[in-house]
Amino acid sequence: MEQAIHSRVKPIQLKGEHHSNIFCLAFNSGNTKVFSGGNDEQVILHDVESSETLDVFAHEDAVYGLSVSPVNDNIFASSSDDGRVLIWDIRESPHGEPFCLANYPSAFHSVMFNPVEPRLLATANSKEGVGLWDIRKPQSPS
Repeated sequence: MEQAIHSRVKPIQLKGEHHSNIFCLAFNSGNTKVFSGGNDEQVILHDVESSETLDVFAHEDAVYGLSVSPVNDNIFASSSDDGRVLIWDIRESPHGEPFCLANYPSAFHSVMFNPVEPRLLATANSKEGVGLWDIRKPQSPS
């Protein structure tokens, strides 16, 4: 990690590869994992120390936004061109069903946990605009 931070020559390449453009990245709070999402409908979980792929999570269209919970490194949110915002737990099987916070006919281009109030998520939807969600009461934006 120290080498990657201070290197001016070239970055350490993580071994997990996307099959198309990468649109978003997120670190966990311990800086031990990097999440990447892209046009190939995947979120790849990378281990920083070993550069290995730890897991792959799937959407049904391009992934545009990622955010890791500020209070639990096992929880992350993803937003996608498929109109969904999904909440994932990396301790669960990536083939299992994540919690679907939103399912709209239009794309979500961004998602972000509030760093001070982690129960709140902000989203950016191509038709609906900015939404603020309380994940304790997920029926509709706050």
